[in-house]
Amino acid sequence: IVRGTSFYKSSYFNITGNSYFSTLTDIGKHGEYLTYEALKHLETDNCKFLFNVYIPKPNGASTEIDVLLITPKGIFVLESKNYSGWIFGNEHQMYWTQTLISKNSRAIKNSFYNPIKQNSTHIKYLKKEINVNTLFHSIIVFSRRCTLKKLSVGETDAIVIKRPQLKKIVTSVMDSVGVICLSDAEIQEIFDHLYSYSQTSDEDKALHVLRI
Repeated sequence: IVRGTSFYKSSYFNITGNSYFSTLTDIGKHGEYLTYEALKHLETDNCKFLFNVYIPKPNGASTEIDVLLITPKGIFVLESKNYSGWIFGNEHQMYWTQTLISKNSRAIKNSFYNPIKQNSTHIKYLKKEINVNTLFHSIIVFSRRCTLKKLSVGETDAIVIKRPQLKKIVTSVMDSVGVICLSDAEIQEIFDHLYSYSQTSDEDKALHVLRI
């Protein structure tokens, strides 16, 4: 009851409208909510969140940002991967691999698009959309349930972590930025500009998935 009450008072619920039950039972939504939970303390510093932000592309398609955090120290673009199993990949590969072990001890391998490249695309079109001179921080957040088995990320600014590290990493990144990049008014302006892109209809969401 306490968790449910807290959920319905959260920015996540106010922006997404997702019910507590649907959030808990949907792996993707739950991962996004847990990412918000890890960072929601930043709201007291006038940082603002948006979720499932569909940024338009020139060709009429869109690119979806899972979690957007707008702060005085720049904009954090968070790609949530609420996966289990072993994760393999590097920043140059087009696809990464998730390996699961079945009940009969057989390895089941699934491929998914390189999330570093995915987030790079998000940031590319986000920059064009808001046209703001600020820092953009790319963070890929995996579930605590997975193991980052063989992950090589050394030539990119993107950060790949598991969710328990998220609070510490974001704090460290913000501390490392020596100047204020965005004023309170600019944060609000960016939030207001992008808010409508987080209120996409179910039909448009389905079209986005179909295009992918």
